[in-house]
Amino acid sequence: MKTVFIMFHRMTMMDFIGAYDPLMRLKSMDLMSDFEEDVCALTDDAEDDKGLRVVPGVVASHFGNMISLWFPVGLVRERCSMTSRLSNG
Repeated sequence: MKTVFIMFHRMTMMDFIGAYDPLMRLKSMDLMSDFEEDVCALTDDAEDDKGLRVVPGVVASHFGNMISLWFPVGLVRERCSMTSRLSNG
């Protein structure tokens, strides 16, 4: 299974690691020997919401024929929720 972890500026590292760690264990614990992963971004680096800068393994403008895409969306979801509440209230 080919999985791509998508990184972007202002992501939350906790949300990224929350998916990354258990999925990476699928291979390391021999539960899914065909598991493959890439860490990708649209830019040369990505910085989390606290300023931690990380460098993706792949910089791409599209993610091709990947089977599974993972986005760390905690902070984004929070912002969308707040925006929705402000505009509806």
